[in-house]
Amino acid sequence: MAPGYGSRGEAGVGSSIVFIAMILTSSAAGSLVVNSVGLAGAQAETVFDDSLDRVCRHVEVKSIIGTCDQYGLQMTGMEILVALGAGSGALDLKSIVIEVLVGSGHYILAYGSGYTATKVLDGGGGNGSVLARGDMCLLTFALPGGAAPNQNVEVAIIPTDGFEAWFSFIVPDPISSEAISIG
Repeated sequence: MAPGYGSRGEAGVGSSIVFIAMILTSSAAGSLVVNSVGLAGAQAETVFDDSLDRVCRHVEVKSIIGTCDQYGLQMTGMEILVALGAGSGALDLKSIVIEVLVGSGHYILAYGSGYTATKVLDGGGGNGSVLARGDMCLLTFALPGGAAPNQNVEVAIIPTDGFEAWFSFIVPDPISSEAISIG
């Protein structure tokens, strides 16, 4: 054996060991990066879905009826037929408030103490106070103080998560029956 070949072999083996260690280290680091990216992607998807649910929850007003006193002097209450808006997830009616502006009066009505909700069409997706896809619900409430003919009334149906359904109308003059169609 020629002199110097042994030390070159040892240097080659040492270099190979260092090279293999670098490959193993870089592959471990690469798998950590890939795993972190996967976890971050899953977390971003969850946050996006939650945000979309919060933004998309809303009701769509199908019909509005004003209930009036028997003499036709003022509108004393309202019945609003609602369903879930397009793309909306199920919505608990207990998380909705109704804001009413009548003349100089401003009223905030909560479920059970200010308005009642009655399911008139059950799509089978929700139970109790949950409005689900295929359900229609009648929201009924009295107008504190009433609304006289030619008076402007503004109503907003506001869920805690999502966006409001808002409408405005002028009470017709004269009031000709105990129920008037508003929209």
